[in-house]
Amino acid sequence: MRLPGDWPPESVIVDGQRLDFVREAGKPGWRYEGITLTTVVTVPRRPVTSRVEIDIHRQRGLPARRSELDGFAGRMTRLRGAYDAHNSAWPVTWCPESLIDAMQTGDRLSYHPDTIQAEIARFPKVYGQAEDWIQDKIRAGTGSEKALLEELREAQHDSKITDEQVAYYQRMLRRALIDRQDGDQMTRTTP
Repeated sequence: MRLPGDWPPESVIVDGQRLDFVREAGKPGWRYEGITLTTVVTVPRRPVTSRVEIDIHRQRGLPARRSELDGFAGRMTRLRGAYDAHNSAWPVTWCPESLIDAMQTGDRLSYHPDTIQAEIARFPKVYGQAEDWIQDKIRAGTGSEKALLEELREAQHDSKITDEQVAYYQRMLRRALIDRQDGDQMTRTTP
């Protein structure tokens, strides 16, 4: 059973027996997919004709705060896209800690769903820092190709960076900008 876009449970009870938290897919128990905020319950094997009763218990008050989770999965997808675009353009460059920190929020939640309230509370700050970094890269990449080529050669300590690599990097930055604008549009139009 999959329960997407919600807070993780405090406990899961199947036919009166408490299920353990597990990290591996397919094992009996419950796990949490932090990137999509999905609880996945896997019950022990039994005949398909048998009745199963599953009780999900969440911390008191959390179901009423479900709106705090809105947009999280989409933001995680855009962060991953920005990270992948940057790394595909420049395998020798590094991504800043802010982008990696924001992008790994979902992974941390998968391992420690009990930290979700603190992670969701700090996520806007780290997401904002990552967005600022993306915007800075976009601004730097939309200048003249010659200036960008010199900046990248200096930053990478590599005089062999080619014009083709710079053009590819600029295309990846434009893609990141379009992804970001799409995310902004979704944020403005989503109640």
